[in-house]
Amino acid sequence: MVGLVARIALLAIFLDAGGSRVFGTQQQVMEFVVYGYPDWLRIATGIIQVIGVLLLWFRETRSIGAAFVLLVIIGATFTYWRHDDALAMLYPAGWLVLLILAAWPCKESDGRSRPVE
Repeated sequence: MVGLVARIALLAIFLDAGGSRVFGTQQQVMEFVVYGYPDWLRIATGIIQVIGVLLLWFRETRSIGAAFVLLVIIGATFTYWRHDDALAMLYPAGWLVLLILAAWPCKESDGRSRPVE
């Protein structure tokens, strides 16, 4: 149950942020300009975010999705560290906690009925 809640939270956060990056909202474009990153990186980051969080939903692709999300978290942490923005570093720290909970291996029901033994 905790993993499901964490996946829903990450889905909401990363679909919003990733979609905003891909579609180039003014805030996202300016953020990448302020941090000195090229525009193509904004789009690539958004795509990685969206694909990663969607892959977290399926047990078979969860580890790949977690790797994609972790890549974004590392990039954000590096960016905030490089720009000495300690308060903003709380965001990737929170995302990391959610990612650990979302990707933690657990025994989940596959939805099929099992005979009582």
